[in-house]
Amino acid sequence: MTFLDTEISDALTYHLRKVGVRSRHGEQTEKIEYHDDYLVTYLCSWKKIKSDIVLWANGRTGNTQGMGLEKAGLERNGRGQLSVNGLYQTQVENIYAAGDVVGWSALADAAYD
Repeated sequence: MTFLDTEISDALTYHLRKVGVRSRHGEQTEKIEYHDDYLVTYLCSWKKIKSDIVLWANGRTGNTQGMGLEKAGLERNGRGQLSVNGLYQTQVENIYAAGDVVGWSALADAAYD
């Protein structure tokens, strides 16, 4: 949920916790052990979580490797995404970007509209 404001992310985590959902941000999974009526998730931080179900959400990354963006003067962040303004214009005046490459939910067809 890195594309969300911190307050929104915290509020969502709080309300999900009230209905029994545990969120682990930034954790890495070592393995998942399956049993007949439960499973155990082993995290790389040595924590173990017993649960009925697991939802693993890895997020989105921009598929920008090998495009030569640096030659055009564009810088990608750690997730391969580009910064844009409200008009989807990058830091290079005549280059625009839309879709997963901008980091928030801006599918290309919606951004185009």
